[in-house]
Amino acid sequence: MALRVPCGEGFMESRRLDPSRVAWLEPMRGAPVSPEEAFREAASRPINAPRLGEERFRSAAIIVPDHTRPPSPLLASLLGALSRVDELAVFVAGGTHSPPSLSQLRRMVGEELLEQHWFRFRHSCARTSTFTHLGYTSRGTPVEVNRDLLNYELIISTLCVRPHYFAGWEGGAKAILPGCSSFKSIARNHSYAVGCPTARELIAEGNPVREDMEEAASILARHVKLRALDFVVDVDGRLCAAFYGHHVAEHREAARLSRRLYVVEAEPVELVIAVAEGGLGRSLFQALKAYHHASNIAWPRRGRARVVLVATMEEGVGSESFEREYSRYVGAPAEEVVRDLKERIEAGEFSEVFQKVARMAMDRERAELVVVAPKAPMSLRRFLERVEVPYYEELDEALEGFNGRAAVLPYGASVVPTTSSSMNTLSRSV
Repeated sequence: MALRVPCGEGFMESRRLDPSRVAWLEPMRGAPVSPEEAFREAASRPINAPRLGEERFRSAAIIVPDHTRPPSPLLASLLGALSRVDELAVFVAGGTHSPPSLSQLRRMVGEELLEQHWFRFRHSCARTSTFTHLGYTSRGTPVEVNRDLLNYELIISTLCVRPHYFAGWEGGAKAILPGCSSFKSIARNHSYAVGCPTARELIAEGNPVREDMEEAASILARHVKLRALDFVVDVDGRLCAAFYGHHVAEHREAARLSRRLYVVEAEPVELVIAVAEGGLGRSLFQALKAYHHASNIAWPRRGRARVVLVATMEEGVGSESFEREYSRYVGAPAEEVVRDLKERIEAGEFSEVFQKVARMAMDRERAELVVVAPKAPMSLRRFLERVEVPYYEELDEALEGFNGRAAVLPYGASVVPTTSSSMNTLSRSV
């Protein structure tokens, strides 16, 4: 009997693994609600903030995610609720990403909504927008936010809350930092993830990256009314709930629900087949999120455990910066990689991929990475060979010689598996 593993729009099969010895780590599905119902429920029960209808303001800005994140299904309801203000704008929080194309914006917002409100849209980009300096966080991060945001009395962000591999969770204050902040602010904030064991998925309290983001947002909140309307979808993209209020308090409530939908407890195994699903599997850079998540339950009996990363990867590596930086540290132990990256940061150098390179080095100490990507271009295959990562076109080729217990993570880029022991480490999640 063959084991079928999803890959892109199809499947890959293995006849080497006994399905009876494979744990299939499926997440929970949520009870779907309509955007209108979710908005009404969230607005009627604000968390540590006044009701939206009780706030006094003459101008408002909405912050939405860019094309690399799930679009907010609540935008139409927000635009309707704020339609009577004198000035209303929608900021696309791009961080270090390039602005979305018109076709990407249509997919994010919807044809009808974009046609009605196109003149309201602004894009915040760390490299091209203009920023205002508001001070420093206690960790020394300069708080430099998009200057145009300060023209509005009320700011409401609306992002999806899911696990994030070094900020703990998506959503909340991430709308401000990195979403609408300068490259200087982002670089300093993200540098706290390098070599930090608590800067990882599911951890909020004690995570220096998350705490610094929230402090930066709180500094902005001294100048404007800052609120968040975050939402949670399940792995099928169905809206399950929304939460409105203070940007930290409502975020923690959203993260509690997200945890129930995206965290799966499992026994440690020597081999994990981690599938990078959907668009997150189109490049190695994005697909590696599944490798990081799978490493949580990859525990070797001897030597190293193995994570087989399955994705289409038709877009290749996906980041020239990552390709360059990761190649620089081939064969170096994790301690050396982290030390060198920290020295470079102290010297004033930074790349947005430093934290990814550091996490890769730490995870590879315990779990070998093996890539199965049937659509990988030759450029990716050459890169993997150069950085000493085994590559295969067929799943069974990657499984040759293995005869132990394994686990399959079919939504590896989104779902976080944990063992009972690691649950203690991640108890500060929300």
